[in-house]
Amino acid sequence: MEINRLTKRKCLLIFSVSILFLSVPIVSIIGAYNISLMALLNDTQSIQNEIFWNIRLPRVILAILLGGSLAWSGAVIQGIFRNPIV
Repeated sequence: MEINRLTKRKCLLIFSVSILFLSVPIVSIIGAYNISLMALLNDTQSIQNEIFWNIRLPRVILAILLGGSLAWSGAVIQGIFRNPIV
């Protein structure tokens, strides 16, 4: 029974991390100003490149860090107070 629970947790962790890594490029490209992947790779001086590297990618990384810190702080508070509702 314990092995099955650990296997499920490992599968859930691997699935969650893979969804995170797959969604970062998709979310970074979608927006009010369309950015193509080929333009990012070919032209280093374009406005699309500036928007991607200076605006969108930092926002996505900040959102990931913020979500992780909120999850971590919730787990710490739940552990301190031993209240499953927290």
